[in-house]
Amino acid sequence: MESRPIKQAVAMALDTLGMDGPVTRRAIAEEVMRYPPPWSVSDEYGAKLALVQREAKVQMNAPHSQEFIERHMGHVPEEIRDTIRNIPFYICISPRGGRDAVHVRALLATKEHWEANFALKDHIVQATRLSRDESRDIRDLLEMTGAECLADLLNSVKAA
Repeated sequence: MESRPIKQAVAMALDTLGMDGPVTRRAIAEEVMRYPPPWSVSDEYGAKLALVQREAKVQMNAPHSQEFIERHMGHVPEEIRDTIRNIPFYICISPRGGRDAVHVRALLATKEHWEANFALKDHIVQATRLSRDESRDIRDLLEMTGAECLADLLNSVKAA
């Protein structure tokens, strides 16, 4: 996103709605759209691009059709049929994934592609584990201190 007014509008919506409790990204977007800031040409292009990318992601992550799978399942050993049924149409082969990650059709993926996909998923598992541990640590801190939320805890430290 290029536009400073849009970034500022999103920041304001995050600030305002976030103070009321849990919020969805859709609610933030709808709040910004109630009083839309000026959009630049590159903002509009970026928004359209993001919409198309989301649809591409949906289709790339979809499994192969049941008809296709059943037609070709005769060549697949019994012990891995469930695995084959569950693979998506495309797999990611970029080391860290992300918006500009490279994907390959699952049926055309080589051993190296599958290894790259495995490494990516392993990275995601590790990052999720770290994030989970941080959440547990914050929960434990709140429990230990009796604070309702981090803001209560931080404000009491500031006041002391």
